[in-house]
Amino acid sequence: LYQAGDLCCEPGYRVPPHRQLVYEITYVAEGTGTNSTNGRGQPMSRGDVFVNRIGELHEIQSSKDDPLRFYYLGFRFTGDAEKSAFVRRLRETLDNPANLCLHGVTDMQEAFIRLFSELITDDFLSPSLLEGTIHQIVGTAYRLFSQKRYRAYLADQARETDEKLVYDIIHYLDSHIADIGSLSGLSTVFGYSYTYLAHKFVSITGETLKTYAARRRFEKAREYLCRGMSITSVAEALGYQSIHAFSRAFHREIGLSPREYKRWAEDNRNPPGDSPILQKKELFP
Repeated sequence: LYQAGDLCCEPGYRVPPHRQLVYEITYVAEGTGTNSTNGRGQPMSRGDVFVNRIGELHEIQSSKDDPLRFYYLGFRFTGDAEKSAFVRRLRETLDNPANLCLHGVTDMQEAFIRLFSELITDDFLSPSLLEGTIHQIVGTAYRLFSQKRYRAYLADQARETDEKLVYDIIHYLDSHIADIGSLSGLSTVFGYSYTYLAHKFVSITGETLKTYAARRRFEKAREYLCRGMSITSVAEALGYQSIHAFSRAFHREIGLSPREYKRWAEDNRNPPGDSPILQKKELFP
């Protein structure tokens, strides 16, 4: 373990460019911003996971309107462990420059909270539990980026069937969110009524199907705007009948108009000079 922290950014706060001395896994808990690796900027939002590798030039810029809060873990492999087949398999995935960012991750925040809890507990069990939690975070990142699906043990076979259905719905929405008009069309895809699908979705995830689809739709909208697409083109791509309807919905969800968000994205592709450090919390400097 090299460092770990929970960083709450003030509006516009910038983590200045620095050369990575270790691997670093970052999980976005709240807000929006930009993660830049070797000059390549990626938008950051809640549920995103980023991996940065040793030697990369790294910086983070927080949004002025929706400040970031993110957790991070810096680590490296040492001694005999670095030569093991176990570590070699991990590094094959971690060292792949294509494995930079994943969106919509829900199963990493709890592990970070446990990590921070062990760092401040400091009893005779803490070193062992801390090591296990670090392994869990690194292992979860490996599974996410290598697309190895984790299978949870379920005592109730019926619940396992429901979970598979919900997993398939999530996968379908993530893959086709820009092409889906009305969510009622999911009944044709999966062979169940929309009411049944919506009930199973909220019972498994705790989130309504409508809320999840809206979040994924606006994540796609932000992605398109960051790519430089016009607001009209984004509205059309996501199936809105008018730019005004899209703008109202976007502002209601994001808190900025599409024009304001697009301007922010353009301004943060090449962040200006250092912003003042207003607040920083590190649990393990």
